[in-house]
Amino acid sequence: MLFELLPYQREYVLREPEILIVEKGRQEGFTYVSGYKVVRRIMKSKVPEDHYWLSRDENLAKEFVTKCLTWIHTFNLVAKSEVISIKDVKTTKITFPNGCQLFIMSSSIDGCVGRSGHFYFDEFAIHKDQEQLWNIVLPCMSMGFTLTVISTHRSKTTFFYKLCEKVKAGLIPNAEIMTVNIERAVDEGLADIANLMRLSKGRRPITALEFLEEKKAQSSTEEMYLQEYMCVPADSESGCAVNEESLAKCLRSKDDLFQPPRIGGKYYAGVDIGRHRDLTVVWIIEDISKDKTPCLETREVFTMSNKEFSFQEKEIFRVLNKWKPRFTHVDGTNTGAMLGESIEKKFGIKRAKAVRISAVTRPKFIGDAVGVVQREFVGIPDDPETWEDFQSVERYINKHGAVDYWIPSRGDKGHGDRFMAFTLAIQSYIESGALGSYYLREAKVVSESHEIVKRNERKELRRTFRRKKKFGGF
Repeated sequence: MLFELLPYQREYVLREPEILIVEKGRQEGFTYVSGYKVVRRIMKSKVPEDHYWLSRDENLAKEFVTKCLTWIHTFNLVAKSEVISIKDVKTTKITFPNGCQLFIMSSSIDGCVGRSGHFYFDEFAIHKDQEQLWNIVLPCMSMGFTLTVISTHRSKTTFFYKLCEKVKAGLIPNAEIMTVNIERAVDEGLADIANLMRLSKGRRPITALEFLEEKKAQSSTEEMYLQEYMCVPADSESGCAVNEESLAKCLRSKDDLFQPPRIGGKYYAGVDIGRHRDLTVVWIIEDISKDKTPCLETREVFTMSNKEFSFQEKEIFRVLNKWKPRFTHVDGTNTGAMLGESIEKKFGIKRAKAVRISAVTRPKFIGDAVGVVQREFVGIPDDPETWEDFQSVERYINKHGAVDYWIPSRGDKGHGDRFMAFTLAIQSYIESGALGSYYLREAKVVSESHEIVKRNERKELRRTFRRKKKFGGF
């Protein structure tokens, strides 16, 4: 029996080709329905089979476990759930009465090697090593198993995008593609489901048109709306400054990142000041570099909205006193000037500095932060707000022919405030002399070597001049 699902959800549940590629918009309920689909398939199975669900990280894997257990309870099944390890990958194994087993884990090449069964990839576009995972799992299809790949697009540079194009062109045998953008989902009843949620929280219901307009307003740019909700991937030459694949590789679960302060920890802070529509954000990073390899991890992202300056000052002092950062950069532009001075006074100019974000400083500050993400040696919390803030940064060539950056307003969601606080934290790290200290030392040695060469050249020129003058060489 099929539960009351929306038409596109019913289609997804009933479609079981050898290979199914699903390109979808965000927040369409596919993960929830996937729990139902997987449990339903297992219930119908007449022989013991293994099913493998791979999420992009451990946190989302745990979330899918909860959804599956909910469906198991709904069907009154007696299933055994246990946590095991598959080649050092933490995995939840659910054993069903008919002998079928469901393995739920974070994305891992090692976890897939040598396995056979039905495979499911969730949010495949931001999995690491997408092409390798595909090539490892594909041979299973010849043994009668199936492969389901689900994802929102993350630009035209991903393997997922190339996969979709190949399936659409009929270049992959026995493969089908299913496309569900937000407009189709709303036409088939998604806004009604959303209204049930809104009513349960005491909020007024909205029309389908209002629902779509709300999603557009939540997107920082038209390009992001098309990609996130309309299944139109962004071009690789777009104005987005932060590369999506690099950002995806930097994402970590909050459980892994947000650890309490420890004695001897090397912490750095960035504070972006807001007042009404903009957020006030304190971003804390820790330097855990070893040997010559830089490595940073975010330890806290503290946000405030629409608070009096006196309250903001108190809370910022509390957070900074908690972490005792070696250095703090504060946005002292416009509304931040007063709090910037207050923080400087409180912690001293050797530990805190209020800076102005101007046409001169902006390219350097943002460029440094973008560079840290592109090099993938920083851990960033995996949540939609942070992702959208980082993706809102646009790169362009100004009238002087130089690279510059612009961050459009996101209405009540701020003005890229999380990214700017992160940018200031990175500046604290850089200006304290911590960033690439090895490379800085190396650069100093090179510079000194060049200076020695120049001095020797000047000496030789002077000697040559004296010889020529003495012996009439001119």
